[in-house]
Parts: sequence; structure tokens; C-alpha cells
Amino acid sequence: MAQRVGLVVAAFVLLVTGCGDEGDVSGTDNSAAWRTSADPVTTSGLAWAAGSTVHLSDGTQIDTGGFVRSFVVAGDGVFFVPADSEEDAGLADFPVEELKFGLPGESPTGTGLTLSGGLLAGSPDGRYLAAIDTTSGEKDDFGTPQATVLAFDLQTGERVIDSTLGMGDPDEDDLADGYSEVELQILSMTNESVSVGAFGNFVFDLTTGEGRELEEGEGGPTVDDELTSPSGEWRIENPEEGSDRIVGADGRKVALDPGTPRWLVSWWADDETAVGAVISGPGAGNRVEPGDTAALMTCVVPSGECQVFEDSAGQKVVFPDAFNGPDAITLPRGGAA
Repeated sequence: MAQRVGLVVAAFVLLVTGCGDEGDVSGTDNSAAWRTSADPVTTSGLAWAAGSTVHLSDGTQIDTGGFVRSFVVAGDGVFFVPADSEEDAGLADFPVEELKFGLPGESPTGTGLTLSGGLLAGSPDGRYLAAIDTTSGEKDDFGTPQATVLAFDLQTGERVIDSTLGMGDPDEDDLADGYSEVELQILSMTNESVSVGAFGNFVFDLTTGEGRELEEGEGGPTVDDELTSPSGEWRIENPEEGSDRIVGADGRKVALDPGTPRWLVSWWADDETAVGAVISGPGAGNRVEPGDTAALMTCVVPSGECQVFEDSAGQKVVFPDAFNGPDAITLPRGGAA
């Protein structure tokens, strides 16, 4: 039976630990390259990792020294959590690990930040890195640390957000019980702000560090709909018959041109870049069938111009932490999908 490229969706979440006073992060080298960006990499389009290499949309390749569980593109390179094997690549369930930093043309280094089940995000322009820390805050009467929202300005090297707003009161609350009933998460991130969910939803200004509670209906796009672009301007349609297509909110149709008769489109890398796959092999139609080969493809709107990443065929591919897309997929090469 024909089927889509199987998504190995791993809703990984990262937590950064070990933060000290303003301008200092305990356990880290404050002069380290990851803290201050000197030569920013591109963050637009699709970034993907396979094996020990992260591929950026402009063709830049960054060596991670091995498989990766998760990564974000920010500053001068990529921040990633290593995986012991290809089987673990893209999977969320991992023991406490140090966050690594990779630069083009250089071996990866450690950041001194340790990760364990939470969330890490980068701003679209790559200037800011944000996280929720649940290990180093003030403890309640039962020994549970208060969560803290953190953000780093990679252009200046400064920590611009260090806040417990909306994260409960360790003097009054049973935080373990409270956190079990709410989902600590980064809801969205722009170049100006980061929105988080805890005991309510809150937004923090990345310039001033100030936070406030979000009003009802505020907060930008949700993470629930892979088919709609982050801005809400474009939507992918997957009809039962015929080719996948992209349609604008105003009814405008995008003429995709992947250079092959068989393709599918599944989610968005950013406001202008839809992600899918081109398909070849003995099957028919625009779904992957046993014996087919699939390779990553991106198409930009409104032009419909597409780019195919032939090297991705047959590999397990990990994507950056995304608000409306998968964390990893396994692409077939001449075998069952």
C-alpha cells in the first residue's frame, strides 16, 4: 500500500542547566566562541543533519563528529546534542548531555551547558538562543527547583533573559505537582521575543529581558498544524488524487516545479520554504511505495522554485527544533518506505 515517507517524529525538548550571575554562566567559559558570534551562518531555508554532518541551505556543511539527537542553527554554527548511534538520532529520550557547538571547517566543542529533557530554541535570524532551565533554580520544600527562562544574545555574548515569571513560587507551591499538570514549553520565538508556556503563557522581550503574561489569543502561530506556514499566509494541500500543492490564504496557487513527475510536500522550514520529497522507483503516484527512493526537497513561495538534496536519499535525517515540523524522518532508497 502506498504511504507517505514515514515520519519518525521525536518531539525532543531540551533544558539548559548551570547558570550563575548576570554575565556569567556557571560551568561555561564566558570567552568561548559559542557565546559571541563573529561570522553568522545562514538560518533561512532548510537545515538538515545526516550522519555526522549538518547541511545548511546555502550548501555550508558542519561536522558534528557523530550522529545528533537534536540541533538548532544560531550564531556562527549549530548547537547540538550528540547521539551514540543512528538509531538514537532525532530521538528525544536521552540522558543528561553537554550541549555541543559546531563551526564550519572546525571540530565541535563543548559549551559547558548540560541538557536534559526540556526545550531549546533559536531566533529565526540566529542571534538569540533561548531555553527553559528546570535544574538550577531555587528549590521548594520538596526539593524541586523552580524553572527559569533563559536567553543569550549571541551577537554580544550577554545573557538577556533570566526570569522565573509564571514558573510558580518555591515558597508556596509544590512545583513537582504543578509542573506535572502544565507543559513547560517554548511556544514560539521571533527575532524580538520568545513566548513560553508554564502557569499561563508569557512573552519576553529579547532586547530588554522584560516579560508579561500573554493576553487571550495572543502569541502567534501554534505548533499544531504542519501544513500551514508559520505566518499563516500559505497552506499545503495533500489531495487524495493528484499532486500536492500550495495555496495562499488569498486563494493564490503556487505552481511547484521539482523537475520530476512524483513528489510530496509535508511541512514548513520557514515562512517561505516548504519541505517535502521527490520520489523515484517502481511505484506510481505521489506517495512512497515499496521499492521507491525518496530525497529531500524544498520549494519556495511564491515562485514555486524547488531544490532537491540528492545526498539525503536512504538516510535518517534530523531537522532543527521546529515549532511546526517533524524532528526526524527516515528516507527510503530502493526498499520499503
